[in-house]
Amino acid sequence: MDVVLEGTDFAMVYMDDILVFSKDEREHADQLAIVLQKISAAGLTLRGRKCRIGVSEVSFLGHVFSSKGMQPDPDKVRSMVHWPQPTTANEVRRFIRLASYYRRFIDHFADIAKPLHNLTEKDVLFEWNDECQESFMTLKQALTWEPILALPDCAMPFDLFTDASQYGLAVLEQGNHVIAYASRLLRSPDRNYSVIEKECLAIIFAVKQFRHYLLGTHFTIHTDHRPL
Repeated sequence: MDVVLEGTDFAMVYMDDILVFSKDEREHADQLAIVLQKISAAGLTLRGRKCRIGVSEVSFLGHVFSSKGMQPDPDKVRSMVHWPQPTTANEVRRFIRLASYYRRFIDHFADIAKPLHNLTEKDVLFEWNDECQESFMTLKQALTWEPILALPDCAMPFDLFTDASQYGLAVLEQGNHVIAYASRLLRSPDRNYSVIEKECLAIIFAVKQFRHYLLGTHFTIHTDHRPL
């Protein structure tokens, strides 16, 4: 399907799902006509009962897209909120996988999830303590607040904010609206770096993390480390 719709930057394809996004109804009609023409030319057909046309909000790949932006699918959030307290390392891993799918919505995700990650390390005795419970509940609550991320406009400049302590942190914004959060734990060798090296590492991490947004656009990096 990617080959069929090549050149249509207003259509997002995943497997056999297609999302066409437009600024208004007139543009939507024109873009749909292009997409349908390409599909027809390729000898493919669509199931009418599975198509939703001209809607202002749509659920796609576990997210809800609307004129407000992007937010987690409420059904997925409910399953996370009602997730029972893990009793084994494997159950913790399954919860982390689900939570990680929505980590772009959660500021300081790596920091919050660290106690849970510790439980999954090799040769670590499973002991659910207060830190683990706080981490577990905080991740749940972070999505119940219905976070909304702005949809990017690649014709406009981006602002990339970075910081480093024991974690690599980054926030991508556009016009004072958050596009996505990113974070990761510093590995053992990274913790031995000097402050300026850690801050540089945070910038490298952020640029790589948001490369698909930043490539070919104008963006400004913001860091509170004066020597940089």
